[in-house]
Amino acid sequence: MRILISVLLVGLSFNCTWAQIQDNEIPVLITLDHNDDYVLTGIGQRLLGVNFQGPVGAFETAVGSPLTQNEAGQWVGESPAPFDILLLGSSDWVSYGSLGAVEVNGSFPLQFGPTDVSLQDQIRIQVGFEGNSTPVDTQFGFICDFCDYPSAVVTADGGIEVTNVNDPIIRVSIFSNTGGLESVTEVPAGVTVVEASSTEVTLEKLDGFDPMSLQSLEFFSGVSSSQPVFVEFGLEGGGQLGPMPVARAVPEPSGLLPLILGGLLCLTRRRSRKA
Repeated sequence: MRILISVLLVGLSFNCTWAQIQDNEIPVLITLDHNDDYVLTGIGQRLLGVNFQGPVGAFETAVGSPLTQNEAGQWVGESPAPFDILLLGSSDWVSYGSLGAVEVNGSFPLQFGPTDVSLQDQIRIQVGFEGNSTPVDTQFGFICDFCDYPSAVVTADGGIEVTNVNDPIIRVSIFSNTGGLESVTEVPAGVTVVEASSTEVTLEKLDGFDPMSLQSLEFFSGVSSSQPVFVEFGLEGGGQLGPMPVARAVPEPSGLLPLILGGLLCLTRRRSRKA
């Protein structure tokens, strides 16, 4: 059974935020990236919008603009993909929506997040699904036996084992705010090193990576197992998965999924934003 609960993975505080919907439909996943910004990930669900509510001062300034009518009489608005409009943006309430339902395939960084991740337990997140007039609250500790979300786990060699990624991966980016990444220089034929530093490694292969080759690249040998590390996959056709947290593999019991695409909510002050 895949158990999305707060579990001890190499000593990290690990929580998942899910939107549970009725009739055993597949939930969507909302996580935090390496900038502590929200990332929405779906595998084909059709959404009308998403709503975040918290105490005053809980949120950064949300990206986007509300629906307005321009001089030509057209209704226009802006929002991070996949939504069209910033319905409401304040320090305690952020809502994004669309003029119609949007299909969510892959990951979509919403470009804002909590001012302090320790506030996450006080934040209510609701997701509006097509055909459901009442937004559905997310839940921590959601149990899902049938959610084949993409996941990534660090191998014993310091590479990445990827599961449930069906499209060819043409770009891999690893982020470690605390440093310790290997400056990769020796790579398989056809791979370009776009960035190589202690905090970010980005590799590109335009005809697609062999997933097995990613398992042997030593990205993580200098990273403490207690520190959060994130990976982002660029897919053929322009799609994106992540940034998502990764962790070192956990021994038995094998029934626990070593890493779910969950929010790595370390209870620390908000980190400085990276470019």
